[in-house]
Amino acid sequence: MFDLFTKPLFWVVAIITCLLAIFIRSYCRRLTMHRILNGMSQQKYDQVFKTLDSFVCKSFFTAIDRERLRLDTYVLMANADKIREQFNLMLNMRISKKEKADIYVKAFYFFLDERDYRRAKEMVL
Repeated sequence: MFDLFTKPLFWVVAIITCLLAIFIRSYCRRLTMHRILNGMSQQKYDQVFKTLDSFVCKSFFTAIDRERLRLDTYVLMANADKIREQFNLMLNMRISKKEKADIYVKAFYFFLDERDYRRAKEMVL
């Protein structure tokens, strides 16, 4: 069994497999992002949401990245109710402090634009 690890063919196949996996992941991630950004630019929001909920997107993007793209889509749609729901969802996620701070800043400016000063103040504190 351990003799297998000493053969050069095993290592060549292992390295090629790893490189292929990295390439496929990068390609699928880039292709999915292209579909999302295309849908946003062409205002095909149903296509964007369908892509965000797809298996491929869930496989190659973290939950916070998908939700951030969903938030950006709602902002483009100018749907204030959905934006508020999205902020509530994102602020209750278990994410790093840096990511949470970024969401608080976005929420602060959104609530300022909406003239909801009470909620904007909550984002600062």
